[in-house]
Amino acid sequence: ARIREKAEGDTSPEALGALAVTYLVSGDIGKAVNALESATAQDPRNPHLQSDRAAAYLVRAGRLDEPADIPKALEAAEKSIELE
Repeated sequence: ARIREKAEGDTSPEALGALAVTYLVSGDIGKAVNALESATAQDPRNPHLQSDRAAAYLVRAGRLDEPADIPKALEAAEKSIELE
């Protein structure tokens, strides 16, 4: 809750990444993916955000039966490894 309060109004990649993790942990996978897509759009060279985005896509693929997210997860994971 504190992370969410702190991140409200802050659209920086770091804040969006932290906010996405809270969404993912609380089960709001759609919001997590959206936040991470916004964060990586702003900072596409951040390997940690790319890795978190890959994880969020995998969670959404599994829990919400979204097979189209699997290639997206792979792409984000490869990007993270490349940047790291």
